[in-house]
Amino acid sequence: MSNSDLKYNYALDEYKNIISITEAKKGNVYFFGNTDIELIVRDGSKNVKHYSLKSGGDINSIGGGGEGENHYNQKWLIKKQGFFYWETFKIIPKRIEVEYYIKEIKKQPDIVFFDDKDNMMCIIEIHDTNPKTEEDINKFQKLNIPVYEYNINNGETELLCPRMASEQSIKRVRENLDKFDRDFLCDVERNTKEYRYEEKHLDRRIYEYNKIERITGETEEKTRGIEFDIRKSSKTIKGISDDIEGCQYAVRRKENRIDSVGGEISYIEEKIKEVNKSTEESDKIEKRIIEANKTIQGVKGNISWQVNRERQFKTIIKRGW
Repeated sequence: MSNSDLKYNYALDEYKNIISITEAKKGNVYFFGNTDIELIVRDGSKNVKHYSLKSGGDINSIGGGGEGENHYNQKWLIKKQGFFYWETFKIIPKRIEVEYYIKEIKKQPDIVFFDDKDNMMCIIEIHDTNPKTEEDINKFQKLNIPVYEYNINNGETELLCPRMASEQSIKRVRENLDKFDRDFLCDVERNTKEYRYEEKHLDRRIYEYNKIERITGETEEKTRGIEFDIRKSSKTIKGISDDIEGCQYAVRRKENRIDSVGGEISYIEEKIKEVNKSTEESDKIEKRIIEANKTIQGVKGNISWQVNRERQFKTIIKRGW
């Protein structure tokens, strides 16, 4: 089988999921649309991957009922993709049914879209060879929902039946319009009062505006004066900064000199400590000298006393006492 012979591209699995031929797996059983006709996948070295009747025979002979393979494929493609375009408007339903039977008109459209409240949103009919007749269109109009006919030959979509407004809807629209008129008149009256109030106070606002302009002009003049003072002050600050840098340099020199003098003072203090220590030693030696002199004086006194005693003794001997 060649690609040109490959006609039916979609089937359903046992859970009603739509499976394209590219997704289908060999060995599984699939179903032809909503029927009980079983399909299998054939994928060999000679033929391209395709659906085939499980019971044998030619799958291209089972369409029937005026539905060709293009019509079949387009129905299941729309359901699989989950949306439909009408001009530039993308219709996205909550649920999609293929070949859903509608009892009110006793018809089974190709595709029906349902909203989140399970109400019919619209119907999509696929046009391949036979467009819808006037009789079909008249039946669809009874549902009062949009009905689209998609021509798969040229890709164009025609709106067969637009949604028609019911009497209740028209009444609701009229009530809304009446309410809108009343609200509009109230808004006009309120806006008129506000306008008159604004007009009454316009002179006051003009005076306030002129006052603001005058103050703004004075402020701008003061701003220019302040800017001049700032520029002048900037020059003064620059001179002061230079003086500060000079002072800082002098301070650093003084600090260096102070550090040098501090070193000299420390040296002198050490010398003073040495002198004080020598003075203490001198005082101790002087005290020892004084003590020695006292000892010498005592010794001299004893010697003088002994000399006198010796003289007296010699005198006595000499005189013969």
